[in-house]
Formats: sequence, structure tokens, C-alpha cells
Amino acid sequence: MAVCFWALALTYLTNHTLPTKKAGRYTGGLWVGKYLKTHSYQKITTDEAATLIGEYGSRLCMLEGFVGHAEQCNLRVRRYGNKEVPYGTGAQ
Repeated sequence: MAVCFWALALTYLTNHTLPTKKAGRYTGGLWVGKYLKTHSYQKITTDEAATLIGEYGSRLCMLEGFVGHAEQCNLRVRRYGNKEVPYGTGAQ
């Protein structure tokens, strides 16, 4: 009975590997950082840069059909670039 228990314990209880199809060998496996959310921030320091990013964002959002997001970019263009952008259109 004791032999069967130890065979079972060695087979199942000490096996802490995850079924990663051997990807853990070259990806480094799991560690605490895999569960942390990473943030990055960018700071726009000039009005010209804010306008340029707003224009690009506005056109991209219109291409993807996100009119509300495009309008948020247009607000940036209006505020920092002093350009009039009609509602529901991409900035030029």
C-alpha cells in the first residue's frame, strides 16, 4: 500500500509544471511580473504636438468608425490648434 501511495505522490503531487507545450523553456516560465499590469505614460509638451496627434487620431478614428473618439481628438485640435473641425469629420 505504501509503495502505491508514494508512486502516486511522485507522479501527481510533485509535478508543478504547467501544460505550456514546452514554451516555458524559452519564455522563462511564470513569475510575478506576468500578473502585474504595466502602464506607460507620454507627456505632450507643446500645443503643436497636441494638435498633430489630435489630427492623426481623428483621422484614424474616423477610418475605424469611432465618431465619438474622433470628436475627442477634434476637441484637442480645436483647443490647441485653433482650427475649426466640423462635427463628425476627421481633422485635416
